[in-house]
Amino acid sequence: LDNGPLRFTVKMTFAAKKMGVNDIVEETRVITLDKGTHLNKCEVSYAGLTEAHKVAAGIVVHKSDDKAYAMNKKEGYVAYADAMDHPEVMNGQVYIGCVFPTLKTVKYLPLEKETAGGVGHVVGIGEYIPGQAYTYYFGSAWSKYDMPDFNLWQATLKKYAKDMKNPLKVSIQ
Repeated sequence: LDNGPLRFTVKMTFAAKKMGVNDIVEETRVITLDKGTHLNKCEVSYAGLTEAHKVAAGIVVHKSDDKAYAMNKKEGYVAYADAMDHPEVMNGQVYIGCVFPTLKTVKYLPLEKETAGGVGHVVGIGEYIPGQAYTYYFGSAWSKYDMPDFNLWQATLKKYAKDMKNPLKVSIQ
């Protein structure tokens, strides 16, 4: 939908699936990334739903560093510090995060068995209301570029969350 230089936007529509007894649901996602930001905006909608449903977004937690996550319901984010594919080389860390303007809870959900190095997920859980888009933000940073440590990454996510709840207002006179 947009192809720079200041904004990239893509719209994806997924094949309809049966959900529950009567609903045939089609998911649409609009993902936007603005220049100079770490986080993509994701607006999810589900055509065909007739009642509210819980929705979750989050991050895979890997066996190589299964305690390097943070969850903050009050501030509205989940975060993870991933040592990348080969942690023994230690080519920096990738910091991953999700920020939620509206949020019911945050959780760590362990997998029953390890899958491709993943042992669980750290998620934010919200509620999708039919006819509205559910919005959250997701993104990453690298320790060998502009995010030297996990504490700064969490502070960055906290600031994104605060700014979303208190948007800039401009009036022209």
